[in-house]
This record gives sequence, structure tokens and C-alpha cells, in this order.
Amino acid sequence: MPLEATRRCEDPERAVCARYRRRGWGPAANLINADMHTVKLRARYRTAPGNHVRLTVRFGDAQLGTSRVMLDEELLLVGDVEKLDLGDGSDLRGRHLSVVSTISDVNAESDRLLASYELSGGLEPLHLSLERHAADEAAERFVVDVSLM
Repeated sequence: MPLEATRRCEDPERAVCARYRRRGWGPAANLINADMHTVKLRARYRTAPGNHVRLTVRFGDAQLGTSRVMLDEELLLVGDVEKLDLGDGSDLRGRHLSVVSTISDVNAESDRLLASYELSGGLEPLHLSLERHAADEAAERFVVDVSLM
């Protein structure tokens, strides 16, 4: 699709579709799929007073992913998450961390969608992984909810 068509597109999802098609990442209709599956995981994390808690999210198998990070009702970040400082452990106790990641199968060699979540700065590091095998060029949503203690 020509770049001009993307600029004229009034539907934001269509503009995203065109961008994915131009990059050769397959049918964009699958990347913005209302039928995508959601995989959920709940955990608890013990914070440590005086230590800053940090969050890192990584996507495996050369797949494309992005995350939305919320602390209680506050949106902290949308995008790549690398050592995001959530705050001092004593200020985080009793709060709720929610990370919603959307992972798209853009690797022709693998249909494995993998996300790893790491919290550090508490009493012990916490490593969580979610994995799903998806249909070709599909997208999945991973939701990680963490109670901070």
C-alpha cells in the first residue's frame, strides 16, 4: 500500500495495517484481531523498603511485542519495558501492577509466542514466563497481574 494511502486513512487501525504490510509482517488484519486469545497469570511480589522495584519485559523467538504497564489506575508506560522504575518498595506495598502485552507472530520460522517478565529490587527477583503457540501471523494478549506486598 502506498504511503499516501496510509496518511489519508481515517481509521487508525487501517493505518497500522498498512504500516505492517509495508514492513512485510504479513496480513495486518491478523495483528489487530478482536478474536485474539488472552493468557493470564497472577503473582505476588514482596517489595523491600529502600529498594526501587524495576520491571523488564522481553519477547522471544524474534516476535514483535509491546506492553501497557499500569500501577493501580495509573498508566506508567506503553511500549518497550526495560528496567522501568516502579518506585520505592515501601511506597508500592498494597498496590497492584498490571502488564498487558500484545505479541504478534511475525517470525516465519516459529509460531511460538513467548514473553518473560522480570521484577527486581524486592526481597528476591521474580521471573515469570508466558508462552503460547499461535496460528500463522496471529496475535495474542498476555496479562500479568501482580499484587505488591
